[in-house]
Amino acid sequence: MYSDSINNEKELLALIAVGDEAAFRDLFTFYQPRLYTAALRMTGDSALAKDIYQDIFLKVWLNRVTLAGMENFPGWLFTVTRNHIYDSLKRAAKKRASPLELHQDNSADTSADPEHLLQGKEFSRVLQNAIRQLPDKQRETYQLIKQQGLSRNEVAGKMNISPETVKSNLDVAQRKIRAFCLKELGFIPLAVLLVVGLK
Repeated sequence: MYSDSINNEKELLALIAVGDEAAFRDLFTFYQPRLYTAALRMTGDSALAKDIYQDIFLKVWLNRVTLAGMENFPGWLFTVTRNHIYDSLKRAAKKRASPLELHQDNSADTSADPEHLLQGKEFSRVLQNAIRQLPDKQRETYQLIKQQGLSRNEVAGKMNISPETVKSNLDVAQRKIRAFCLKELGFIPLAVLLVVGLK
């Protein structure tokens, strides 16, 4: 599935393991379209496919300390992606909405550095506070798209507004969330910004 790995992947993984965000961005850029295509093919839902690859890369970042010793990263990524897609399909079938969390039960690794996990939990807490501060329409738009996985057109129908208004609401919501998080934390890792779509 992901056999065409990056030539210097071992080096990138070693750099990511010590927190190199530029290396993470290179890895993200290479694998993101592959993960998205695989998730879209299996789910048939572009919004859900986007959420899936975001979740996968959050797992990669939060568990980065384990990457340096990983012998077959593409194989590991395939397994994690496949399992996450199956889990997402099961949740969608049961019509259960899950909030966007940076540290999810099914993505935690007990071998990960506790400090990194704590940072993930702290950012998740601030993110949820940022969402609560949004005006009603922006908050509803953000939650429907980013948390419940609805498409822009589905949200437009549900809220009785145009798809363009949905896009505008989401863009403004993300800018406000980013500003709130930066104000509260002072710094947000580039890796997190890339994955959760706030950059």
